[in-house]
Amino acid sequence: MSPWLIFVLATFACFRLSVMFSKESGPGRIFKRLRAQTPPKSALREGVSCTLCESIWWSAAICASLCFFGYTPWGTFLLYWLAVSGGAVVLNQRFTKDL
Repeated sequence: MSPWLIFVLATFACFRLSVMFSKESGPGRIFKRLRAQTPPKSALREGVSCTLCESIWWSAAICASLCFFGYTPWGTFLLYWLAVSGGAVVLNQRFTKDL
């Protein structure tokens, strides 16, 4: 698989997961209930409700999976991690109404 295709797919996956967990209710309102379980006015509440914050963590998980399964070398993990998160942020700012 082409490195560009891997990057694009990882970026779209990161964007989708970030928006889904930070803004949507989800099936059975599971994501909304998870966000409500965090302490009010805390850094954790802010982190799970912020698409840009979520993109950092989802990008780390996605890129670690890519390295683990051999799609990308471990030496490029940090580069992919930041690039995929950055791509998700660009998609968020371009295609969603809120930050």
